[in-house]
Amino acid sequence: MASVLEGDKDEDDHDDNTKLKTMSLQQERKMLPIDALREELIQVINDHQIVVVVGETGSGKTTQIPQYLYEAGYTKLGKIGCTQPHGVATMSVASRVAQEMGVKLGHDVGYSVEFEDCTYHKTVLTYMTDAVCLREFMEEPDLASYSCNVCTEILTLSPNLMKEKVVYHHGRCLPEPGAWCNQYVSCPSFKSWG
Repeated sequence: MASVLEGDKDEDDHDDNTKLKTMSLQQERKMLPIDALREELIQVINDHQIVVVVGETGSGKTTQIPQYLYEAGYTKLGKIGCTQPHGVATMSVASRVAQEMGVKLGHDVGYSVEFEDCTYHKTVLTYMTDAVCLREFMEEPDLASYSCNVCTEILTLSPNLMKEKVVYHHGRCLPEPGAWCNQYVSCPSFKSWG
C-alpha cells in the first residue's frame, strides 16, 4: 500500500513540477520583446488580411504570434498554420509552443515535416515546413481549413507561391520580413525589436 501511495505522490509531484514549469515558461513569454506589442499586433491582424512582422531573432515572432492568435480565438474559424524552412526547426518550435501552452505535442499543437506528421484531426496550431505548406496549398488552393497562416522566413518561399497564397487565401497571412512582402503586395509592416 505504501508503494501505491508513493506512486500517487510521485505522480502528484510530477503534476506540480509540470505546473511550475508551465508557469515559468509563461513568465519567460512575458519577457519576450514582442509581448509588449501583443494587443496592438492582434488589432493590426484583425484589421488587415496581410501583416508583415519584422523582428530580431529571439524576439518571439515564431513562438508567440501563433499563440496570440490562438488565445484571440482564431482557431474558432479554422486551423493556424506556421511555416518553418527546415524540419528540425519545425519540430523544435512546435515542441516549445506545446510546452508553453501546457499541452501534449501532437494534440492542440503539432507539426508536419516531410516524412513525419505529428498532428491529428483536432490539432489547431500546426507548424510545418515550407514543402508541407506547398503540399497543403496544392491540395486545398483556398486554404479554407485555415483561419491564419504565419509564414516565417518567407525569403525561402517562391514569390509566386506567396502571391498565390495571398490572392486565394481569405484568412490571414503574416509573412516576414517587410522588404520582401512590400515588393509583391501592399500591406502594413509591424516591427518588434529585441
